[in-house]
Amino acid sequence: MRKILLGLIAIATITFSADAQIKRNNAEKQNHSEKQNHANMGRSKHAEKMNHHRMDDKLNLTEAQRQQMKSINMDFKNRMQELKKNDNLTVKEFNAKKQVLMQERKQKTQALLTSEQKNQMKQFKKEQSGKRDMESGKKMEKLNTNLGLSNDQVAKMKAQKELYESKAEAIRNNKSLSDEQKKEQLKALKEQRKNSFKSFLTPEQLQKLEAMKNKRSMKTS
Repeated sequence: MRKILLGLIAIATITFSADAQIKRNNAEKQNHSEKQNHANMGRSKHAEKMNHHRMDDKLNLTEAQRQQMKSINMDFKNRMQELKKNDNLTVKEFNAKKQVLMQERKQKTQALLTSEQKNQMKQFKKEQSGKRDMESGKKMEKLNTNLGLSNDQVAKMKAQKELYESKAEAIRNNKSLSDEQKKEQLKALKEQRKNSFKSFLTPEQLQKLEAMKNKRSMKTS
C-alpha cells in the first residue's frame, strides 16, 4: 500500500512539473512573440523616419521648406490621432476620413514644392517602390533556394502573403476593435497563416521554414 501511495505521489509530482514546464515554455514563447512584434514595429517606424530624411535630402529642401514640411506632417499626425479616438465611426467612415486627411497632406506638400522637386519626389517614390519589390523578391528567392519550392508553391506562397497583408491591414484599420482585440486577431491571423503552409508545403519544408524563422528571431532578439 505504501509503495502504491509513493508511486502515485511520484506520478503526481512528475505531472505537476511537466505542466509547470509547459506553462513556462508557453509564457516564454508568448513573451518572445510580443518582443518580436514590438521590434518589428520599431524597425518599421525607424525605416519610415529614415525615408523621410532621405527624401528631404533628395529634394534639397530649403530650411523654410523643411519647417513647413515638418508642420504639415505634425498636423496630419495630430489629426489622425484625434480621428482614431472617435469610436462612433464605422470602418468605412474612418477609412474615408483618413483618405481625406492623406489627400490634404499631399496637396499641401505639393503646393510647397517646386516643379523640379515634384519630379524628384516622384522619382524617389518610384525608386523606393522598386527597392521594396527587390527586397521582397530576394526573400522569396531565399525561401525558394532553402526550401526547394516548386513554381506552384511559389505562386501559392505569394498569394498567401498578399492575403495575409490585406487581412492584417483591415484589422489594424478596424475602429470597432480595441487595441487588445486587434492584438488577439492579428495573433490568430498569424497562426492561421502558419497553418495554411501545411496545405502546400511538405513536412520537411515546414521544418526548414521553422528553422529559418527561429534563426531570424535569434538574430533580432
